Amino acid sequence: MSLNITVGELAERIDAEILTGDPSTLVTGWFSTLGAARKGDVVIRWWLDHKGAEIAHEKGVACLVTEEPRGRILERCEELNVPLLRTEIDKANEYALHLAKRKYAPHAVTSCVTGTNGKSTTNHLIAHILKEDGRDVYCNTDFRSEKNTLIDPVVAMEIRETKPRDNLAIEVSEVQGLPTGRVMEDHARRMAEALECEVATITNVGVDHTNLVSSIEEMAEAVEGLVEALPPGGTAVLNADDPYVREMTRDDVETVWYGWNEGTAHVEEIDGEEWITLENEPLLPVTEFPLPVDHFIYNALAAVATAHVLDVDTDTIAQALKTYRPLERRFEKLSDDPLIYDDFCHNPDGVLATVKALKRVPKDRVVIVFAVRGSRGVDINREIARALAEGAEYLSSLGREVHVIVTSSEGRVDEANVVKPEELEAFLRELDKTDVPHEHHPKLEDALERALELADENTVILLGGAQGMEPAREILTEMGVLEDG
Repeated sequence: MSLNITVGELAERIDAEILTGDPSTLVTGWFSTLGAARKGDVVIRWWLDHKGAEIAHEKGVACLVTEEPRGRILERCEELNVPLLRTEIDKANEYALHLAKRKYAPHAVTSCVTGTNGKSTTNHLIAHILKEDGRDVYCNTDFRSEKNTLIDPVVAMEIRETKPRDNLAIEVSEVQGLPTGRVMEDHARRMAEALECEVATITNVGVDHTNLVSSIEEMAEAVEGLVEALPPGGTAVLNADDPYVREMTRDDVETVWYGWNEGTAHVEEIDGEEWITLENEPLLPVTEFPLPVDHFIYNALAAVATAHVLDVDTDTIAQALKTYRPLERRFEKLSDDPLIYDDFCHNPDGVLATVKALKRVPKDRVVIVFAVRGSRGVDINREIARALAEGAEYLSSLGREVHVIVTSSEGRVDEANVVKPEELEAFLRELDKTDVPHEHHPKLEDALERALELADENTVILLGGAQGMEPAREILTEMGVLEDG
């Protein structure tokens, strides 16, 4: 099954301007990235230049769609007779998702997850529970969370490839922008609507993406877009403990609550042991969940409530919780000797929750290696540093000895994630205001080596941060700390 529409018809549907080519050209393929394109496909990419035109011509691509034509692309497309359309890239990918759902997963029930923190683990766990129930499921979550936006057509491509019969488990970024500075309007709502979302799960609202939203209230509005995407009669699964999420109810939508002490799924102490419960019945001891720390327990509660809405039986949910294998870099234990955990924490709330989670690790000394968020701005790095210090001070109040090592990961990140001097300065200045022992090493290799020097048998090492900490596993393997593979 393919598009079988003309370039002119496509342009109308995605509100695009035809810059070059014949509008009557027939699109016989599907939506694609440039690298994966085949004859007759539509390539969607937010920027393209003349080299893209040449590759498209070689592959027999039906047309190119971009937001930012660069260099000599118009001239080259004219020479090669390659149709080129210009539109906001999210409009093109929104349409691609809409068609993918209608054509290749027409009977699948779509559940979507968004929020500032925990959406990846929550969605991944929901998909695992559904698969444990024997369902044919498509899930867009990976450990980098790179498929949760309207920036490329990958999800539409994968839905066409997998053709899931039963469920779409979709992680949705609450906000999204482009390097040009343009912010995609109503991102969460539009992505969910395109996929005909029937169950919307909200994790929380916190500070993040300060280059895209100006206040936490604006972030809450962006997150609430997922609930707004629901049709009348849909279901919103909401965090009862988040004051912003508590306000996201709709009269024409069923609300299912989860939380630490209340809700369809909540935590309860039974005979001195914490249990995850469902409909006030014991489901699983917290200690039997593979990520038995507070913020991941919240993710489990959200997934349990969502699975219940999706008619998965209690025994299956409990078994799925026990067999769940977490995403990489989600409080992942890399080593027992020395004890090393790795986490993708990348915004203030996530950093604070992850550092505080170390209270459950029975070690007296804590060494935190943290990678500054490059090219994300001074404000977010200042807030992250404050959260890091608050978490360290909390552990110190419990009698733990804490040492923080900050790194810029020089030479280990791409251009989009390079730490700018003002970002590093803001980060370190916040730490300097505290009594938390800290030091800075520009290179990740040196920071890791320093952490190992400080560690003994009574130490836990936490590796924290986003892209800047991703190479740590490879470096530790090269150092002989981790086994290869």
